[in-house]
Amino acid sequence: GHFGKIHIVENKQTHKTYVAKTINKTNSSLREIEWEVYISGFLCSFKHPNIVSFEDIYYTHDTVYIIMEYIPNGSLDKHLFLLPKNESTKLVLQIVSAINFLHSKSIMHRDIKLENIAINLQEKTVKLLDFGLSKVNFPTEKSYDCCGTVSYSAPEIFENKPYDLTVDIWSYGVILHVFQF
Repeated sequence: GHFGKIHIVENKQTHKTYVAKTINKTNSSLREIEWEVYISGFLCSFKHPNIVSFEDIYYTHDTVYIIMEYIPNGSLDKHLFLLPKNESTKLVLQIVSAINFLHSKSIMHRDIKLENIAINLQEKTVKLLDFGLSKVNFPTEKSYDCCGTVSYSAPEIFENKPYDLTVDIWSYGVILHVFQF
């Protein structure tokens, strides 16, 4: 996670495994914390098979806990070159489905990369995660802030040019290139 630490946790009553993103209030700006809480709460109200499920948010005096679905096997970058080509095709379709869903809600992720896509090898599914840099961006709006991972980001982001939701499509194109389609 960009603004917090990730921990694997277990619900003591159900014995179900989750991921807890912990954000220390003293080490993060109020704006960062408010955004993480907002986007997590927003995404809690929507379900998509290829976007990590947000389960709950808890607060203590000095920490925010964002509870999310646990996806075994970690990020896609660790498994990419071990996947058969027919499975890769299914996975890239799942990624574009997640991006399309976000864009239908006017959300641009702005940090789509292999490390922000988790894979469940048994179920042969991927899920987009880490929404710390995401932003609500309506179709007529342009954004100007510089963020994301350079090797996956559209040129206009780092050229200080206005951009919109299409920057996620550029990142998806980079992922397709890495998959060697």
